[in-house]
Amino acid sequence: MNDSKSYKNIYGRDYDFKVKYQLFRPDQGGRMTSAFQGIKWDFGYKDLSFKKNQLFMIYPEFEDCDGERLSDELPIPELGIAKMFVANYDWLEFHKEKIQIGTKGTFNEGRPIGECEVIDVNFNQ
Repeated sequence: MNDSKSYKNIYGRDYDFKVKYQLFRPDQGGRMTSAFQGIKWDFGYKDLSFKKNQLFMIYPEFEDCDGERLSDELPIPELGIAKMFVANYDWLEFHKEKIQIGTKGTFNEGRPIGECEVIDVNFNQ
């Protein structure tokens, strides 16, 4: 598979952390249409009160069941694992202080459309 669109190639570094996620169904406030690899959902911290409703450009890159980058042509599964990349390098130190295994967050596009939990931290690469 051509990984030229992978965030690792775009940002020149490996992922910052991994999450297990669950997307909301439409009747739960989720998307009405499928999403695909490359979507730039913002990340929100679910349990931190430093700035309620503040969102960050931390983008998901979804994996298939073998841990490989999900194809651009396949819809993102409702449940799965995603590598997360902090898009703005200037915010990396801020997020290093906040992210740890078990940190809960949300995927957002104007509203939360899914939730996630950190399962791996990779900031010190």
